[in-house]
Amino acid sequence: MENIALLVVFNHRYDRNLPILDEILKDKWSNIFYIVPFYDGDRKDVISVFENSYYYEGYFSQAYKILKQYDFDHFVVIGDDMVLNPALNEGNILSELGVGKDEAYFPVIKELQQGKWDNIIYAACFRLVQKGAEVYRVLPSIDDAKKCFEEKGYSSSPKISLYTVLRNLIGSHIVDLRSVINLLVKILKRPWKSVPFEYPFIGGISDFFIVDKGSMERFCYYCGAFAAANLFVEVAVPTSLILSCTTVHTETENSKYKQGYLWGNNIDLFAKKYNSIYKMLIKDFPKDLLFIHPVKLSKWKL
Repeated sequence: MENIALLVVFNHRYDRNLPILDEILKDKWSNIFYIVPFYDGDRKDVISVFENSYYYEGYFSQAYKILKQYDFDHFVVIGDDMVLNPALNEGNILSELGVGKDEAYFPVIKELQQGKWDNIIYAACFRLVQKGAEVYRVLPSIDDAKKCFEEKGYSSSPKISLYTVLRNLIGSHIVDLRSVINLLVKILKRPWKSVPFEYPFIGGISDFFIVDKGSMERFCYYCGAFAAANLFVEVAVPTSLILSCTTVHTETENSKYKQGYLWGNNIDLFAKKYNSIYKMLIKDFPKDLLFIHPVKLSKWKL
């Protein structure tokens, strides 16, 4: 059996969930690390990181300084408010998802074409050469990145139109207004045409993924560069995987499991269905779901 590390990522520090997660995970995983921003406690299994949660890809680059001391074959990453299918554990998760020895996994990858997804703005605003972060020295060249995308079957030249920018600005996580203005200026020079991104990107919700041992160091290196450039995590993580891993499997290759995301009012309705009792959820967990997210454990009873 492979030696697997489970990395539980906290977007924000919430120490009260640590003993709850200990109880939930202890029988299924031998090697558990909690990655928690600004943690200053004394637990040896908690790795303290320092980064804006919008760019939590930077958590991995910092945590790797600790993780590289161990000889893990794969790293399984989950959010702290995610409940994995109870049928999955360290002994079967790779085979269940069809992940081989030197392979990675990311459930659903989005091509960043025209459409409604506010995080496309982050990718469109990105500049390889920028002040204060020499990411152009760290990341693959534009030509090498495009080649990598094409080899894996993804578009290497995404574009964005003025309509898409205006449609996606509302509700986006953009914090750098200057980048948005620079993008708009570029587009307004030829508003009747779509403008190509400076760098190839893909996107996807990044609360669950798997990285193989041989790719982990390079993956974390690219994540650190993207965090320094303030690239939103749901663009940075899947892009780093594509650039660093030889093979990245997705949900479309294995229809046995689907994502179980909850949105809006469905979060409260879901909790009400199980009376916010964790044991009831596990007993009745849908067999075809890889995970359910979010499940706010602080509001549930074990």
